[in-house]
Amino acid sequence: MSFVSKLGVFVGFAALTQLPLGFAIGGISLVVYQDCCGRKMSLANALKELMRRSLPLAVLCMVIGCAAVFGAVFVVPAIAVGLLTVFAVPVMLLEETGIMQALRRSVSLAWQHIGTVLVTVFLFGASLIVMWIFFAVITTSILRLEDMSGAVAFWLLFGVGMPILVCVYGTALTILYHDACASSGEKQAVSPAA
Repeated sequence: MSFVSKLGVFVGFAALTQLPLGFAIGGISLVVYQDCCGRKMSLANALKELMRRSLPLAVLCMVIGCAAVFGAVFVVPAIAVGLLTVFAVPVMLLEETGIMQALRRSVSLAWQHIGTVLVTVFLFGASLIVMWIFFAVITTSILRLEDMSGAVAFWLLFGVGMPILVCVYGTALTILYHDACASSGEKQAVSPAA
């Protein structure tokens, strides 16, 4: 396999894993942050705002995704990057910053609140693993599906559980971002059109 092919697989994997997650957390952040501020944002307005910032958001997600995929080789630096960039998507959308500013601000906020960030990310990862095991047990032990139907049932269950988990995680990150800004007296997010 040539270098270009390997690079394509690397970037493709980063895109498939990070783009859906980044856009989901972005949309959740827009709506939840407005709610934290006592305002309401319609789903239509959240989607408009998300689409308006879609190109920089996609680039940001790819940068974070490539760093995460790079972590397959260098695990500890990848975990550090993942923890420190946890606020990058909310910062980019809510403060209307660029990619590098969002990364810098995310590192600053995450470092100031590293304990809470560690707990939040750990709980998300642990919930993901528990959900994976739970659905595997349901499909193999309880439903006795051990062939291809078991795999299909597993992925169907996972396809229902994962969006719920991402909604909870995105909401927790946004509330944590809101509280981090409020407690440190730093710049509050600008208010996208509600």
